[in-house]
Amino acid sequence: MNAAQPDRIATGSLFAVLLFSFAYFYGGSGFNQNATFDLTRAIVEHRELHIDRYAANTADISRYGGHIYSNKVPGLSFLAVIPYAPLYALRGAPENALELNLYLYVTSIVTAGISGALIGVLLYKAARHRGLSPDAAYAIALVVALGTPIFAYSTMLFPHVPASLFALLAFLALDGTLRRNALLAGAAVGAAVLMHYLCALLVFVMLGFLLATSRARIRETLRYIAGGMPFAAVLGWYQYAVFGSPFQTTIPTVNPGFLSEDAWFGIFYLPRAEALWGLTFSPYRGLFYLAPVMLLAVIGLVAMFRKERAAAMTIVAGALLFFIINSAFNGWHGSYTIGPRYSLPAVPLLAIGLVYIHGRFRLVYAVLAAISLFFNFAVTAVDPQVPDKFHDPVTKYVIPALLTGRAANDPTVPPWLGELYTGHTSTNRVAADELMPFQRHRPGSPESEWASFNLGELLFGPGSFASILPYLAIVAAAVLTTRASLRRRYRATHTTPDTQTERSRSA
Repeated sequence: MNAAQPDRIATGSLFAVLLFSFAYFYGGSGFNQNATFDLTRAIVEHRELHIDRYAANTADISRYGGHIYSNKVPGLSFLAVIPYAPLYALRGAPENALELNLYLYVTSIVTAGISGALIGVLLYKAARHRGLSPDAAYAIALVVALGTPIFAYSTMLFPHVPASLFALLAFLALDGTLRRNALLAGAAVGAAVLMHYLCALLVFVMLGFLLATSRARIRETLRYIAGGMPFAAVLGWYQYAVFGSPFQTTIPTVNPGFLSEDAWFGIFYLPRAEALWGLTFSPYRGLFYLAPVMLLAVIGLVAMFRKERAAAMTIVAGALLFFIINSAFNGWHGSYTIGPRYSLPAVPLLAIGLVYIHGRFRLVYAVLAAISLFFNFAVTAVDPQVPDKFHDPVTKYVIPALLTGRAANDPTVPPWLGELYTGHTSTNRVAADELMPFQRHRPGSPESEWASFNLGELLFGPGSFASILPYLAIVAAAVLTTRASLRRRYRATHTTPDTQTERSRSA
């Protein structure tokens, strides 16, 4: 039997299971997604960079020179051209809100969904490179992809999952998991920055990793820089075309409602302890609350430090910088969102630490992994764009809604929120052509009821608890079958002649 066969089975199953998961649920539209897709539509339909024709559905805008622009880094909008251009060529522009939502859904799958599935595949390769069996590596990849906010953000047109993919790819292009390639690492970092400004931190973090592990420092540094230059050129060209300078970002011209007068550049303060707590351990946006299995990943990094000092230091430095800079944002919580979305690229990097706790703390690991999987499944099924008034969104909104159809009574939340966000699943009712819910479409209309959805609702109706059951059955069957096959094939390829003799005697 081919020893590589279990790896092919595992990576194929991972990609299929994860892409199915991310395509099954659709978190809907919102300011962020609409601003990104508006630019994609402007490029494909009219060869324009301004979004004057479409901007009525978003507040995430910049104004300059008499035009309205998306306030996002343009990378995801450019990437979304790949699926949207053929859709537009075949069917034309969307003619109503339901068509617009369908186009946005398909575009989200091809960009964020595929990126999330590839994160799982890369994490599997990283675990296998460090000596784990196919079954163990498969399990870790699933837990990280489905038990962290990667799940939720892979179901919507947000840039954070593609940025996370490129951040992980840059690291693995330098650590030996993939064949060492400084050019690829530089290109991956450049692509990450083109998706998410905060990934500019990785330019220096990954360069430090390269210098710490390179024998040909000058040559590899030049390759690293060369890999990133095309993406820097694209970003510079876009900013020049829109704002008249390659160094002018969207921040100075952004919607004034997002700026603070007493903050540097309108958005930065000194890092704040309360924000750091909020991003890490609080029920509000805390990574380790929403995905407590990541606590074990941090412990694993300590063990990793003994064997891979430079790699462990790179991960820790990158994660700390993301959380510290995120804590300096005036809107550090990310508004209607879940978890620390601005710091999401740190998650798959931190997750490599799980490799080093494999086989230890088994009961603790099983409990924390189960909680992480349940919390993030519930968030994804109900509403990844939790209103920022819920200070404990998981236990006060998401889980009560999933089980009962309504959020829990919470005196800190305005009563109208509880009346608006009802249903067991898919409670986001903002249609893709609206700025606010029911602005254009009445409550109960198809446009509002199908603004977010899961595929099971096609059978059981919008908001139905039963709609999640087909997903759970299909994924459970696929995962259990794959893991059984991996165990069987791995044992067969790692059986020694002595072991075979002993088995035949016992038989």
